Amino acid sequence: MRKGITPAATATAATLVAVLAVAPAARADDIGITEDGRGAAIQVKTNGGVGGGAGTVGGRSCSYTPNAELNAGLAGGIPRSGLVRWAAVGTFFDFACSDGDAGLIFVPDGPPARTQVYVGALVQQAYRYLPLPAPRIGVNPPTGRDQLVNLPSWLWIAPQTWGARSATASVPGLSATATATPVSVTWTMGDGHQVVCRGPGTPYRPGDPPGAASPDCGYTYRSSSAGQPGERYRVSATTRWRITWTATGVINTSGTLPDLLRTSSIGLRVAEVQTIN
Repeated sequence: MRKGITPAATATAATLVAVLAVAPAARADDIGITEDGRGAAIQVKTNGGVGGGAGTVGGRSCSYTPNAELNAGLAGGIPRSGLVRWAAVGTFFDFACSDGDAGLIFVPDGPPARTQVYVGALVQQAYRYLPLPAPRIGVNPPTGRDQLVNLPSWLWIAPQTWGARSATASVPGLSATATATPVSVTWTMGDGHQVVCRGPGTPYRPGDPPGAASPDCGYTYRSSSAGQPGERYRVSATTRWRITWTATGVINTSGTLPDLLRTSSIGLRVAEVQTIN
């Protein structure tokens, strides 16, 4: 064992490095080191998008402090087996965030490795804090009235919960913006069927013809909800958000991130149309 690093610290370093080597993004949202190594607070600014509120600065910030014991071990030379598959030279930092998150990270030295760490950190931070609302469901006939078997129901999402949203995370000299754009809504109608609409749908207006189908997002029930819990079908709407990102500053680049989903649900009573002979 080399002087300046304990067995426990070596194990911690090995575990950390192994995780980073296999899945670099696993803790990327916790990384944010200035070039002088003294630490940086990451602030996230969000844009509520169409119908949303003004941009606000998120309350989460993180500070970073070099871990003297582990870095002394690096300077003394940790056996390569202790570093597992990590080949870069760098620095260990303890981090503490205002939301209580804390831990240990390893940041490789020098460009381009450090710049890549910054970009990944900021992108993940912006992605994490995207202000994506659950869809606000609209239907016609309205929820206080029965839907009717064999007559069209209109489906839509309120404008306040549709439209692009963004979040920007930054440290001195570099910022990354994640932008979420809604692309579709999957309606699960409670009777075993789904409807996928490529937009928010069209709200029903009092002047629209009675019994007319929605021009772009609707459904017609073929059986009543009798026998269902509460005599209602459980209907859910899931908005799919496409995520892109751009980074500007020390490096200008862009990319995509996994789609995000947001879901809401309501209960709808569906009744048979009564006829008189």
